[in-house]
Order: sequence, then C-alpha cells, then structure tokens
Amino acid sequence: MRGKAWFALASLVMCAGAWAQEPTCRVELPVLVTLPSGALVQRLGPEGFVGRGVKGPIPLESVETERGARRILFVVENAKRVPEAARKIEAAVIREIVSKADAEDVFGLLTARGPRKEIRFGESRESLQAAANEIEAGMKGKNQEDAVLDSVYEGAGWFQPGRAGDAIFVLTMGIEKNNQVSFDKVRDRLTGAGIRVFGFQLGMLISGYIYGGVGMGPGGQLIPTANISANRENFFALSMDTGGFASLENAEGDPQKRYRLTDERLRVVQYMAAQEYKAAVEYYRVRVQNPPKEMVLDLAEAIRKQIPQAMVIYPKTALACSPYSNSPKH
Repeated sequence: MRGKAWFALASLVMCAGAWAQEPTCRVELPVLVTLPSGALVQRLGPEGFVGRGVKGPIPLESVETERGARRILFVVENAKRVPEAARKIEAAVIREIVSKADAEDVFGLLTARGPRKEIRFGESRESLQAAANEIEAGMKGKNQEDAVLDSVYEGAGWFQPGRAGDAIFVLTMGIEKNNQVSFDKVRDRLTGAGIRVFGFQLGMLISGYIYGGVGMGPGGQLIPTANISANRENFFALSMDTGGFASLENAEGDPQKRYRLTDERLRVVQYMAAQEYKAAVEYYRVRVQNPPKEMVLDLAEAIRKQIPQAMVIYPKTALACSPYSNSPKH
C-alpha cells in the first residue's frame, strides 16, 4: 500500500511539474480596420478591440500602433495580353506609392509573365521609375514562364531576414492561371514570413467555376448536369489571408461595356494606391497569449456602433499557436 501511495504522489508531482513548465505562446497580429470607401480607421486604443472565442471573451495582452520604414516589393504582371489601360494603371500605382513613400522605405520590383525585370531592395528609386515607364510602354524582351503566384513565391524569398511590415504589392489581371506553385503553398510562405499582400486586380473577378457533364435521369435518359465551385483561391482571398487588402479595377471591361481609363478613374486608382500604402506603413499590433484557432478579433461594441460597416483585417492562420511560436522581429 505504501508503494502505491508513493507512486501516486510521484505521478502527481510529475504532472504538476509538466503543467508548470508548459510554455506560453504569444502571437502578434498585424491588424487593419478599413471602411468600404478604402479609408483606414486609425488612432484606436486598446479599448477599441475585443477578442472572442467559442467559450467567451479572450483577453488581449496589448494593442499598439506600429509605424515604421517598410520594404515593399512590386510584383507586376507583364504579359502581352495585359491591355494598354492596365499597363498604365500598373505604372501609375508604382509612381503614386513611390511618390508618397518615406525616405527610409525600400522598394523592389519583379515582373511576372512577359519579359523579366527585377530590381532588388536597395536599388535607386530612379530605376523603379524607369521600370514603371517600361511597363507602361510595353516591355521588350523574351517572355518568361513564371506566372503571378510563382513570382510572388519567389519574391517572398527576397525578404531575408524578415522585418515587421514587409509587404508585396501585386498588380495582376488575376492569379488563377498556369501557376506552378499552389495557392496554399504561396499563402503559407507569406503568412509564415509575416508578409502582407496588397495590390490591384486589373482583370475580371472570377467568383466561381461551372463544371458541365451528363447524368442519368429518373427514366434512364441522359440529361445535362452542371456543378458550381466557388473560387476560393483568388487574389482577394490571398491578400485577406495575409492581413492585407486589394482593389479591383477591371481594365478588361466586359461584353456589354468597353473600359475607358478616364482621368476620374485614374484619380480613384491613385487614391486606393495611397490607402494601401498607408496600410502597409501603419497598422495595429495586437498581442494575445495562447489564442484558440477559432478566436475572432473585432471592434469593441461602442466603436462598432459608430462604424458598423468597418472591416477588421488580420491573418487568420497566424492564430495557429504552437509552443515555438515567435513574434515578428522588429
């Protein structure tokens, strides 16, 4: 009996020791609050946010505003199929962001499809401006095979070592075609490195796909069938999954209406480019310990009542907490 009592006591001590040594996982989330107009909601304090889980409120350790010099990589679709209006928008976005940038910001550029052009971090802004001019005019040279997602995946490797606020601005007609690297692999690399994605889609948004076929009817006759599959691997999903956001400016037009890049449309594009740049430069850094995967971060009730249409954007996959999780480096 004494041996059994000693064994039970030893087991209790071992379990208690294991519980006491369980490491704490602290996650830092880059958080944006945006309005439908593209405006950013800034200067919220810690009382402006709440965390919720299936079991109730989740305390937030801290909420701070993060602002600083940024590394921004432009990934620009450069294929011959890109319409003239889209190339003008790509060039205008690059120029707008560079013109608004702080002196300490660092830029790079990598083209996808079409002739390859790369500008590494640390090269002059004049070289970036020259590249924008080439893109607008239609770049000459041998076409490359890399599609947009492939170039995003490659560009993510340029951010070594990682820094807070690293961002990729993608200018594309769409990311769904001819990629060698899968959507999931690209997203996981970006979220793992803490790189947020912004940019513009300049082609038509594909909301889903219809798959046709033939099936057997009740009377044995053959009947046509169709299944609709939602497109969950589009550019907007990629940007939101990483904690960024993107804009749509369909420069392809549609069968009913030809697209015209007017001065007014160009001003709208430039405004959205400036808003996206501001979101890259400044965001909320929210710390939470041991968050459950199902945690939802939202505005506090009083703030939500004032701006009911506001969207709280952060990388949901960053909530996958492990004992070895590390906060982004600053």
